[in-house]
Amino acid sequence: MTVFKSLSLVLVTSSLMLVPLGISCSYFSVVLLEWELFSVGPVSFFLPVLLDKMGIFFSLVVLLISGLVFWYSHSYMAGEVFPRRFGLITVLFVVSMNILIYVPNLVSLLLGWDGLGLISFCLVIYYQNKKSLASGMITALMNRVGDACLVLVIAGFLCFGHWSILYREMIGVVLGVLVVVAASTKSAQIPFSSWLPAAMAAPTPISALVHSSTLVTAGVYLGIRFHGMLFSSSFVWGVVLLLGVSTTLMASSVALVESDLKKVVALSTLSQLGLMFCSLVLMSPEICLFHLVMHSLFKALLFLGVGNVIHSHGGSQDLRSVGMLWSQFPVTVASMNVSFLAMSGTPFLAAFYSKDMIIQSSVVSGFPILVLVLFLISLNLTASYCIRMAYYMLWGVSSQGGLSCLSDQDKIMGVPMLVLSIGSVLGGAVMSRVLVPSYEVVVLSWELFLVPILSIGGGVLLSGFVLVYGIRGYSVNFLLMQMWFLKDLSLPVVGYGLGSSGSMTKVLDQGWNEYTTAKSSGYILGPVFGYSWNFQESTLKPLVFFSGWVLAGVVLWVS
Repeated sequence: MTVFKSLSLVLVTSSLMLVPLGISCSYFSVVLLEWELFSVGPVSFFLPVLLDKMGIFFSLVVLLISGLVFWYSHSYMAGEVFPRRFGLITVLFVVSMNILIYVPNLVSLLLGWDGLGLISFCLVIYYQNKKSLASGMITALMNRVGDACLVLVIAGFLCFGHWSILYREMIGVVLGVLVVVAASTKSAQIPFSSWLPAAMAAPTPISALVHSSTLVTAGVYLGIRFHGMLFSSSFVWGVVLLLGVSTTLMASSVALVESDLKKVVALSTLSQLGLMFCSLVLMSPEICLFHLVMHSLFKALLFLGVGNVIHSHGGSQDLRSVGMLWSQFPVTVASMNVSFLAMSGTPFLAAFYSKDMIIQSSVVSGFPILVLVLFLISLNLTASYCIRMAYYMLWGVSSQGGLSCLSDQDKIMGVPMLVLSIGSVLGGAVMSRVLVPSYEVVVLSWELFLVPILSIGGGVLLSGFVLVYGIRGYSVNFLLMQMWFLKDLSLPVVGYGLGSSGSMTKVLDQGWNEYTTAKSSGYILGPVFGYSWNFQESTLKPLVFFSGWVLAGVVLWVS
């Protein structure tokens, strides 16, 4: 299992090496490098590499979290039969994400984009059973919709004579909608949200990597890169805002009734992704990236803490059966509480700075009052499901017997949580001065300043009501458990997709295509071969036999 530690050291070292490069790139807008891969005659093929402040710092966070996840996996995946296979697949996953970050060419970017989708399917079905296969198929088919949209965007860019995303031309409504759909499928926005909780079938270290800084953030990062040319139309602007607000409200409300530990964390990720989509509309990609980086830190911390609890409880993921952890898992509980507080927007922690910037920018941008109210409701619900989850894990009923002896004294799993805890506490204050140094401080009135804090307080009261009385009404519970019926919406995509692909296989690959190529040649050449065989047996063979006897007689006569 030393392969995990080796990969961890390589990734963390690479992350630290990017720090001076990111600081130096803060003084330059964009540095574009072109690497010649090969040439055929007068034609040369180049791989462009884009170095800018946003890409380098995001890649730094991706490599850091990946290295910590590998270190964590050394203990979590100790019983793994094929550790090298797991390590190789995960490294390919990280490489695909970095290709997406650094490549500004749409055609080359598709390599990283498709690599994320393909490798995520391999990771979701890593534990080979029917449930994992079903979850992997939903994940793959949903992501293929976005892949097809991105291919259409590449075709549409032929009208501009290039495939670079560095230009700031207005791409129009059609291409803008295609980019939004592609980003929505990767980041699981409505109506493509159902695949994200299903992807929890992957190992917990992979879930920590996917939900913090890789797969689900690819769509948001694509929106950041296309920001200069995406919002040329008010229609695209409205679509992105509607998707973001709807997704964050849906995920936050569903998390109030979900009992699966990993799915609750997945729904919280979905809620934060919706907030990032909303921040894209604020015409400030730096603020969106800032919240994306902060989310990566505290969400990876939360997943590692949840993974430690699941690992110690023999794989149990039921939130209602892992209680009374405060005396058994002090380090894990402290780390998860830091993550809960950071995610809720507690003052002076990681998400406080980014969420405060988003709310202030929405006030300055003149957003409709309804959108601001929905922002505050989502902040309220975030605090509610965080407190609900913390209550069940701290003081809930434990399924372990009286003689159970559980602890979090595994130092290997504790080191990554300690590092990410420091990042969740100090990351907001540090990264705000790096990623958004030119952000204009907005002086709000006391009423507007106190509204987010009061919203968090309202979330505390709502969580108490939910814990005491629960969610009343069968219809409301059924609506929330079905993710606003998005699960039923995904069934036609999967069912009709697989059914249509099976029909096309029978009609084309095993039908017309087969009859017009392989079988047609058999049908045509079969009678020809049969006729030649009959002619050989009936005519040529006796003729050759007779000619041989005649030739032998002539030779004897001459001799």
